[in-house]
Amino acid sequence: MQTTWRTTLIPQHLRTEFWRSAVCDAFLTMTPHIARAQDFEASLDHLSLDITSLNRVRAPAHGVSRTAHDIQRDDKQVFFLNMSTGGRCQVRQNGRAHTAAAGELVLIDSSTQYAIDLPENGELLSWAIPREWLIKLQPNAIDHTATIVKPSTISHLLCRQMIELTRLPYVDVHQGREISTIMVNMLFGSLADQPLTTPISSSRLRILHKLISTHFPDPNFGPAEAAKLAGISLRTLHFEFAQSASTFGSVLLNFRLEQARKILMHSDNTSFIGKIAKDCGFKSAEHFSRSFRSRFGMAPSRIGV
Repeated sequence: MQTTWRTTLIPQHLRTEFWRSAVCDAFLTMTPHIARAQDFEASLDHLSLDITSLNRVRAPAHGVSRTAHDIQRDDKQVFFLNMSTGGRCQVRQNGRAHTAAAGELVLIDSSTQYAIDLPENGELLSWAIPREWLIKLQPNAIDHTATIVKPSTISHLLCRQMIELTRLPYVDVHQGREISTIMVNMLFGSLADQPLTTPISSSRLRILHKLISTHFPDPNFGPAEAAKLAGISLRTLHFEFAQSASTFGSVLLNFRLEQARKILMHSDNTSFIGKIAKDCGFKSAEHFSRSFRSRFGMAPSRIGV
């Protein structure tokens, strides 16, 4: 079933709050950024595909972000596959930034902070996939966020499928599940040969990421020490991460979790989870297990099962 929200039916002084509510209902908890509510004439169409969903946004220039507060309020775990069909789409997440042209696919992870800007009037398609589902097929999916999905025959077919689905007013549950399964396998095929690149948006941020990759085993390593080692102020450190819609703490935690996941993926013995947690900078196995489940949607002992 398709649900539609239109700001043109709403009084101008109520449009910002209306759009926030629509975005949260169709996607998940996010914070829209609208410069002039009185000129904001937009529509949002939501099509349920049983276990996935497709959203179409047609709107003037605006932005949206998923903040730490948004994540605390709503811990829904999905990947969004975004494609602009008209106008550019700027995405920032995990220290990476990419400006996608019309027709390019970009992956976004709801479990960490991000920012999306539509700098001009246009249309954006956003397909939501349960995070655990894609992670099981492609454990490295999180390494592809905020970068373009490599163009290929499969990705081109996936783009066409997303566009065709916007023309359907309704999809029944059985068909929705079948369509979702086909599309997820197409995304898996598109990511399978994707190079793991991590373009960092500034030289200072590259240095900070390098420090994290070096000092992550130290459970007491924090922003103050990183700033000192990088030769910058603590305020500058926080500013650099904010520019990429992230925080020092979230990047450090994600790096530790990813290192732990890689160890677990190549180990047949999960009885040493406490040691893995310690080696990756966690102060307790309980904190590690809780964070791991939140990030990957499963317990550490289930990796590779």
